Amino acid sequence: MKTETNGHDRQDNGDVDQTPIGDDGQSGWLTAREAAFYAGSIGISTVRDACNRKELRHVRVGGGARGPIRIRKEWIDEWLEAWARGGEVA
Repeated sequence: MKTETNGHDRQDNGDVDQTPIGDDGQSGWLTAREAAFYAGSIGISTVRDACNRKELRHVRVGGGARGPIRIRKEWIDEWLEAWARGGEVA
């Protein structure tokens, strides 16, 4: 069951669903969930795995190896282009 909380849906387990509702264009940084949605609704784990394998350029907030991921849209576009071509960007 979901209930609305400040523009986001709250799941039964208390987590807030961060699926983007619209692009406000203010920060330019996306979470892993937003990046997955932007990349064509791929799995969040696909984005996280690509970051962990250093295939997808990203920033870990706080500098830690397990910190929250932030990604720019242009980095996702570059990653998708490279992936579609087998890993090489022309």
